[in-house]
Amino acid sequence: SDVYKRQVSYQFNMNRNYLARMIKETTSYAFNDYVNYKKIELAKEKLENTNMTIEQISNEVGFSYAHYFIKVFKSVEGITPGTYRKMRNNNKVAQE
Repeated sequence: SDVYKRQVSYQFNMNRNYLARMIKETTSYAFNDYVNYKKIELAKEKLENTNMTIEQISNEVGFSYAHYFIKVFKSVEGITPGTYRKMRNNNKVAQE
């Protein structure tokens, strides 16, 4: 959202439109898509390595609502966070 653009651009002392264009050129992601991608990467780590609830993880990585987090997670990963956690836990048990 525009809030993230403003915060990040302020932190790097850049014009927010310039920052958004740089991210698009570098990653091929729109700014908001890139931010969500990074949030999902953090969420995946927490799903694998903590017992935090989906709602706790959602809030911790910067989503205001768990249902929106689940929707974004599924659009990025193709599965829900709960399914992701179960699959990763099953893989860990199988490797032991």
